Amino acid sequence: MSTAVAPGEVARKAPLALLRKLEWRVRTAADSFLGGEYRSAFRGRGREFDQVVKYEFGDDIRDVDWNVSARLGELYRKKFIEERELTVVLLFEDTPALQFGSGRRTKREALLELAGLFALTAAGNRDRVGFWHATPAGHVVRQPVRGRVNIVRTAATLLGQPVPRLEDGPEASLDWRLFFHAFPKHSVVLWLGDFPPRPVGAGWAALKKRYEIIGVRVDDPWEVSLPAMGVLP
Repeated sequence: MSTAVAPGEVARKAPLALLRKLEWRVRTAADSFLGGEYRSAFRGRGREFDQVVKYEFGDDIRDVDWNVSARLGELYRKKFIEERELTVVLLFEDTPALQFGSGRRTKREALLELAGLFALTAAGNRDRVGFWHATPAGHVVRQPVRGRVNIVRTAATLLGQPVPRLEDGPEASLDWRLFFHAFPKHSVVLWLGDFPPRPVGAGWAALKKRYEIIGVRVDDPWEVSLPAMGVLP
């Protein structure tokens, strides 16, 4: 059975229905970035061993203690002292330009789908998830929550945000000084957008010291190379 999300589905289906479909991807991605390497992507592997605990869905398969697992008849993994709950913030820079798409899916739809995948993966790893949805007209904020039900509700709220209006302007309003105080220190900020060229805003240097910021950029194929159109007159 295929679990792929059809192009354009973000715009047509209710956010909760889309999240239920995306969850199948998370459950079958144990060997990908969205699975076993999720935590190691955000923190180093040089942690001090603490104890052996039962393996649960979403744990890194590389931490499994095979000797203990064989002796006890079920999976156990090694737990490390520095292991702790992550706070993941989805910073979605939503602009009218994201409505472009040379195929059946726009850049905005691709980013919203990815935001849903990140949120569901964090829920599976028992982390907290919040978001900051920035548009030319302002922003919507949800503080980080824990627990699958709360995280799914938060993700559905993000996926259900209205499309920015052209009359509000071309660029999202990003006040880094305001963002600085919005979330807990050391939060992992996944910044989703198409990142048009522009000056760095005030407060950016301090922001990088407070948060771990990871940019996730989307490009359309036509923005990389124009399609073959034949010989122009």
